[in-house]
Amino acid sequence: LDPHDGDMNRSTDFPAVSTRSAAGLVTAFALFLFCLVIGAAAPSGSASAASDGFVEIDPTRLLDTREGVGVRQGPLGPDETVTLDVAGVAGIADDASAVIINVTSTQATDPGYVTIWPSGGEQPLAASLNLDPGQDTPHLVIVGLGDDGAIDIFNSAGTTHLVGDVTGYFVGNSEFNPTEPRRFLDTRDGTGGFDGKVAGDSIVRLRIGGIDTVPPTADAVVVNVTSIQATEPAYVTVYPTGEPRPLAATLNTEPGQNTPNLAIAQLGADGSIDIYVSAGATHLTVDVMGFFDGAETFVGATPYRILDSREGVGTEQRPVGADESFELQVAGVGPIPEDATSVVINITSTQSTEPSYLTAWPAGQLRALAAALNTEPGQNTPKLAVVKLVENGALEIYNRRGSTHFTGDVAGWFVPGAP
Repeated sequence: LDPHDGDMNRSTDFPAVSTRSAAGLVTAFALFLFCLVIGAAAPSGSASAASDGFVEIDPTRLLDTREGVGVRQGPLGPDETVTLDVAGVAGIADDASAVIINVTSTQATDPGYVTIWPSGGEQPLAASLNLDPGQDTPHLVIVGLGDDGAIDIFNSAGTTHLVGDVTGYFVGNSEFNPTEPRRFLDTRDGTGGFDGKVAGDSIVRLRIGGIDTVPPTADAVVVNVTSIQATEPAYVTVYPTGEPRPLAATLNTEPGQNTPNLAIAQLGADGSIDIYVSAGATHLTVDVMGFFDGAETFVGATPYRILDSREGVGTEQRPVGADESFELQVAGVGPIPEDATSVVINITSTQSTEPSYLTAWPAGQLRALAAALNTEPGQNTPKLAVVKLVENGALEIYNRRGSTHFTGDVAGWFVPGAP
């Protein structure tokens, strides 16, 4: 059984795939995934401090160019950069060192990309999200803050409105270390030691620990993996070297499309990851934008399938209907400990019948006016999330329209730190 089988026909222009504009690099680490329902108001923020420098907050809107929130009112123009103040705003600590923000493009007029980086630094050859006219395009970003506590946001082409919700931030000596975006693999030009497309049913082994900005002691890395010029529908799985390949998918491939997705990848004993391509042939890029070193509260893991509505894993064996939600038990399932406070999970919609959106939130709480991912018929849509767990250690998943199957692969979790 393919982790995400079925039709995959996502039409997304991806201008950041050339060697001069980095393919699919998102200065990002997905935490508490909420891709905005355009026009919906975010809940008011309330922070719950976790140990070792991570603070989770309810989604708090910090940016909305439609309303003039955070920056001037009006869409960003081509080749335009704006600065967004973050530290000290809307309950975010003055000494915040990095922020987790969900950025959504809406009403884009041209294919293009958006790059986000610490204010005052040099603009990287990277894309935080890709734009496509007629689509609302979300992506989660973790980005270090500049000395002034701000971030810079660049739009490459056309005009687009941007909406941004902060879902958490790091302070002090956090165990997560954001880095300047760095390309470790590009099979189009031999970066990383691999030149040429990766064939189906084969593995690329990529050394990351001890290379460039990533120390040999790193436990896990935050990477953006992109498939480019795929010849067949397939899937790509990223997992730690030395571990058995799991039944999980990091992203799906489709001919004619450039498909990125985030991964929090545990490193093998030699500091490497394995990247598996299921079928056809495709170019791959891997961009590293941060790492965990000596992590005490974050535990990276080989991806573990906790949800598959096609097989009755974690829920009933049937698609999730319109305006329907279900509860997914997380804590205490498989390798996930009962005291896990947040879970890193890659949620994928497959075989959807209508355009819709998914919302994921801690079970027992009110459903937020936000979307974890958007679905389209004929597309397999994955999104990485870190969702906070409360009380019973479960999360709730809601589907707005039509019906769709869901899969969920857990790639890590947070546990309580020392008092």
